[in-house]
Amino acid sequence: MDATLCRFLDSVRPRARRTHLATYEDVAAALDSFLRQRRRTAGSLRTGELRSFLAHWYLCHDQLLAGPRARRLCAALLVLVRWLCRDRPPERARLLRQEMRSLARQTTRAARASDLIERLTPVSWGPAEPVAEDGYWEVLLVGDSHVVVRGLEARAPVGPIHLPPAVVRALAPGDILNLLLTRGPQSWHILEIGPCYPPVAAPALRTASLTPA
Repeated sequence: MDATLCRFLDSVRPRARRTHLATYEDVAAALDSFLRQRRRTAGSLRTGELRSFLAHWYLCHDQLLAGPRARRLCAALLVLVRWLCRDRPPERARLLRQEMRSLARQTTRAARASDLIERLTPVSWGPAEPVAEDGYWEVLLVGDSHVVVRGLEARAPVGPIHLPPAVVRALAPGDILNLLLTRGPQSWHILEIGPCYPPVAAPALRTASLTPA
């Protein structure tokens, strides 16, 4: 493992709880593998690499990143980033910490929305129609009980799409939903819905949607 990451683990090991230490170790191992593929080191971690890593981690573990696990992941990354910033020039350190805080908010919000979506039942959605559109949709506008979205590879907005108010309140513009949609007389209906993804995952999701199965 990268020597910098080894030093980080040595620094947190004496005072970390077992659950937290396991998360630190998972994050360090995943980041080490991610950076090795790019011939980079943790000591020179940049904001762009931090975004790419979190998107990669989220897509690989999206079924596990709900609720407490998402919070633990973000907390571990925040600690790691603060530790990495100790020896950086003040402005570079500030930008990296600021970026990590923003990414943590995105990820925990998406996990909260995914938790709420998981509790929904199919009877919430409209009847099947002959024409349906499936894919990843970026949230453009959030109303009281509906959203307007746009496909990651599309320009035209789609909506309104009605959702329970609790789910709508958990979303923000830029979040990404995995939806199977059909158009009704006055609004679009959801036939199937998957987890919510943070905005940082958009490039990876766009690539995945264009890659043949």
